Amino acid sequence: MAAGGGLLLVLALLTFRSGPGPDADDGKTKPTGEASARRSAVEIKRGSATGAAVLATRSVAGLPRGFPPSEAGAVEAGAAFVASVYDLHRMPAAERWAYVRDAMTDPPPKRRLDTDAVAFRANYRLAETGEILDVTGEAVPGVRFTSRCHPELGAYRVEDFEAGRAEVDYWMPCLLGTVDEAGQALHVQTRWQMGRMALRWHENDWRVDELARGPFDEPVTPPDEGEPATTLAERAALLGAGWLAFADASERRPAEAESAAPR
Repeated sequence: MAAGGGLLLVLALLTFRSGPGPDADDGKTKPTGEASARRSAVEIKRGSATGAAVLATRSVAGLPRGFPPSEAGAVEAGAAFVASVYDLHRMPAAERWAYVRDAMTDPPPKRRLDTDAVAFRANYRLAETGEILDVTGEAVPGVRFTSRCHPELGAYRVEDFEAGRAEVDYWMPCLLGTVDEAGQALHVQTRWQMGRMALRWHENDWRVDELARGPFDEPVTPPDEGEPATTLAERAALLGAGWLAFADASERRPAEAESAAPR
């Protein structure tokens, strides 16, 4: 499974690479242009789970944890985990290990997590402290690296839910690249991620039990793959039946997707 810039083992089974989805319109893959046009006026419904993880009651390494045993709690726990992929690459090793141990029922070895984080930082030429380095190894002034995933611009589908067990599909854009000191884009790319997650209620919290690609051969993407913000009607047309927008869904481009003003 290709990982389009995401090397983290715990998410290796999710699909991250950019690219057009298949043409089949089965409610699980990208519909044809004609099908999209027929459904373009229908907005995707909002579910009860938020992308901002408002149900969380605690945090580990600055990431939300402590979710209730409800369906919305399971969805939020999974979304928070999926959205953390690039945060994990960039955080200190001890914090990364603390979060993964808390969020997963069977976490991968710490050494593998650390190795993947080193590879990620090398790929984007990042110091351990987060600065962007030039070819000589010096920090580049006035430029910051950003890596944010946006559940509020995505959607989810609950495939199964019962006491202590949930299976949820997720779809969302992540933005990676360089921004200026004001947080506006210098060179930022959109990466679409899509996959299926099984969660289990264990020791008073939802924990990731399994990650899989689900029925998706490619991530569903909008016609303009670099545009992270889609309307609710566009999401309905792209994703098909059964999908829900998050309760706090947005149609607005995030700040790091806006180009910096010319200097």
